[in-house]
Amino acid sequence: MTLQKRHDVLAKLKIAYMNINKLQTIVLAFCMAFLTESAFGQDLADVLKSVEENNTELIALRKQSESEKYSFQAERALESPEIGFGYLWGPKDVGTRKDISISQSFDIAALSGTRKKISESKTRLEDLSYSLNRQRVLLETEQICIRLIWCNAMASELSSRLDRSSELEKLSREMFEKGEIDAVEMNNARIAYIAQKNALSRNEIERQSLMTDLQRLNGGEAISFDQKSFEGLPVLPKDFEAWYAEAARKSPELKFARQNVEVNAAVAQSVRMSNWPSFTAGYMAELVKDSNFHGVTFGISIPLWSVRSKSMQARSSVNAAKLEERDVNCQAYLRLKGLYDKTHSLEVISSELDESLAMAKESIALINTKFKDGEISILDEIMDWRLYYSVVDESLQADRDYHLALAELNSWNL
Repeated sequence: MTLQKRHDVLAKLKIAYMNINKLQTIVLAFCMAFLTESAFGQDLADVLKSVEENNTELIALRKQSESEKYSFQAERALESPEIGFGYLWGPKDVGTRKDISISQSFDIAALSGTRKKISESKTRLEDLSYSLNRQRVLLETEQICIRLIWCNAMASELSSRLDRSSELEKLSREMFEKGEIDAVEMNNARIAYIAQKNALSRNEIERQSLMTDLQRLNGGEAISFDQKSFEGLPVLPKDFEAWYAEAARKSPELKFARQNVEVNAAVAQSVRMSNWPSFTAGYMAELVKDSNFHGVTFGISIPLWSVRSKSMQARSSVNAAKLEERDVNCQAYLRLKGLYDKTHSLEVISSELDESLAMAKESIALINTKFKDGEISILDEIMDWRLYYSVVDESLQADRDYHLALAELNSWNL
């Protein structure tokens, strides 16, 4: 290559580099404007609130829970009063006789109080059952939003890459036609452009799929989520034991296990009290031809059959519930400790990749200078940018994985 030809190539490279920088500036300005506009849109808290209100599964569970609570109230109500009427006919000289009776059965006050306690305990258990389902739905929603943040960030990054590779591909064709580079460099520039174009398309397909999932969780209602940064999201607590003590106190799962023990204990107490007699009181009237009789009735029901087996069953249920609570607490602690350690490891990886990304940015700045000065070829430029892209991708993926694990950990406080 002659000196003049080399100067011409360098001039073209400088112009291409300046065009790329201008394009990057335009893309950056557009992204900043988009982010500013989307700041007034829905953030993660808004999305979670919307899903909680609109999710069809949660709406159905709320209605079902309301229905169950009414049934619990009905269980502690008194038996319905019994009204009887009898009509008896006899000889003509005696005439007919009519019997009218009204009776009401009732338990002793202590048993009625126990049944009220059972009803209230079952109501709290039903609330906790709903909370568990709510926790599950909101965790799924939050993790979809975290994946969307990653997709949105990748969309901006891939758009910038596509513009850069498009300029290089165009420049490589012009230089090949003038014999300034060979077919290998031109083809590599073309391959890099196609790869970035396909990557952007695949990312958009993934983003649309996630948006569909988000709309499904939002009860079919359209919802927007354009957040592109993980900044502002929760961070990992420093002390696991202190965090777990607070999480265990709030956790619907552990509360459910404790409440289940309370319900079974109240039921067992009710079974023991069912060994006591129940009573019936009422009014009765007997109407005959020339005389009417009025009076009160009183009855007592003494349980004799199946009392022992019912008591044993109730005690077994209490013991089973206590063992289940112990198991739930043990499993929860170990599961969360493992998840905490995993999240901490991902946090370390994310921090290390942030450092690598900072160094990669310094390197790519030097590479751009060399490319502008004609010290490296288009092929070298493509390879160096490819290395930089891999560091950016790994950094974003590490942030995504870290926040996905952290969301699962923090779901205990949802």
